[in-house]
Amino acid sequence: MSTIQRQDLSREHRRDSVQVVALEALLFTDGKRPKVVRRIYATSSFAAHIQPLFRPVDISHMKRFGVELEDFTYMSNPDNANLMLDTLSPHDGEPPTMPPGGPYWAPAQLALFTQWQNDGYQP
Repeated sequence: MSTIQRQDLSREHRRDSVQVVALEALLFTDGKRPKVVRRIYATSSFAAHIQPLFRPVDISHMKRFGVELEDFTYMSNPDNANLMLDTLSPHDGEPPTMPPGGPYWAPAQLALFTQWQNDGYQP
């Protein structure tokens, strides 16, 4: 049975700033994996929205492999970002390969990462 859910991803309002973030997603659940069907546009940034998604244990674990999750220059390279998104996303009904054993990113977190990419990898 299909259900529709509204999920708040992030809210950040600053009156004296041009950047206002208020992401919302409408998720369609078909029993397998939620999909973003509508997203209200907002500007996302690495420092405010992406880097905090990575736990300290993720950062230290991946550093051993030369993956700099906390480094904007490394993560804003499209090849690195796409590889990271691929490893954080489920495939063919299988769980993601990262983080090993979970907790896995929620669809809203994956959508936020994709939004950051679509926003042009803002710092």
